[in-house]
Amino acid sequence: MVNKIEGLERLIQSRTPELTEDTTLYLTVADELERTGDKELIKRAEFIRRQCNGDKADNLFNDNRESWGIPNFKEGLVTVADFERGFLFKFRDHTTSWSDNLKAKEWFLNSEEARFVQVYEFWICDNGPDEIFMTKTGDYKTILNSLLADTDYEVLTSPAYSKEELDSFIRTHQPKKGDYPMDELIEFYISRNPNY
Repeated sequence: MVNKIEGLERLIQSRTPELTEDTTLYLTVADELERTGDKELIKRAEFIRRQCNGDKADNLFNDNRESWGIPNFKEGLVTVADFERGFLFKFRDHTTSWSDNLKAKEWFLNSEEARFVQVYEFWICDNGPDEIFMTKTGDYKTILNSLLADTDYEVLTSPAYSKEELDSFIRTHQPKKGDYPMDELIEFYISRNPNY
């Protein structure tokens, strides 16, 4: 329902990894959410306003996250600390050492919330303590394209890729040595994209 708010696309396009955009955009979206009269959207508007004013709003987030479509993954894979100005800012992807990593990644690839992301981190714990192995910044599609260039083919399941983009990928992709053949990429990933 949030995706039907008029100012949302402008906010998504204006968002930067440095958060240099004016908070007026966020407050305008909060006003639009409030005007819907929907109880959950009014709470989301409050969350946006409070975060724009420097309050993390932990309790408000934790009490409403699931009604906003933000699952409570095990091991804190998505927390209020990943949000800035009321929307997902950073997604922390994890290796299989974390039990909900696959669920969290699937959510990231299919959630409207992910469209707001500006930072992607990949976390490992192979060398002892948890550490960030890789970071990517930019808008959601830039991050997905960068992951795809690194042969993370799971991103092809995201509805962020249109049928035309998937068809183009199938026609032009040059597999690297030891890579999946195209028929397997279609079967395992592309066929799971709702736009294909």
